[in-house]
Amino acid sequence: IDSVSLQGGSVAYTVIGGKEATGICGAGLIDAIAWMVRTGQIDESGAFADAGGKFRISERVYVSQADVRAFQLAKSAICAGLRVLLDTAGVTFEKLEHLYVAGGLGFYLDIANALEVGLFPKELADKIVVVGNTALAGTKQCLCSESRIAQAERLAAEAEYIDLSASPRFMEEYIENMNFGE
Repeated sequence: IDSVSLQGGSVAYTVIGGKEATGICGAGLIDAIAWMVRTGQIDESGAFADAGGKFRISERVYVSQADVRAFQLAKSAICAGLRVLLDTAGVTFEKLEHLYVAGGLGFYLDIANALEVGLFPKELADKIVVVGNTALAGTKQCLCSESRIAQAERLAAEAEYIDLSASPRFMEEYIENMNFGE
């Protein structure tokens, strides 16, 4: 499942390749959680409103309390990491031109839902660009151009490692970004 929405009060979804739903990808989970928050099925802490503790999407696929908690940990780390990396680089939200989202998530992501659940800071709403499989595109460019290989090598040499686990600010941001909503 790559997208989830509510249509006429019922859950609607699409599946990668149009096959039978057997699981859910990250973008689909973001959509499902956004709808769960929007409809009051989970509160801002991520707790289910009813004792059943499941949001059924299809006959075989549902989102459990454990799924919501795992998502909260991941989205909080992403948002906190982004904030700390920008701060370390001395780049404010205003100065950042674009935030590119690549990979499988970059194919299917609904930006509004990602912002609603706190995956990215709301200050970056107008700067997020989903770009799909950039690794494949970059590989193709490197195979066809020696100058692209040189550019990739230069970028790799200029990259700086930042250990987020050693950052007190990361943990502060991580905890602050755990809930859904303001």
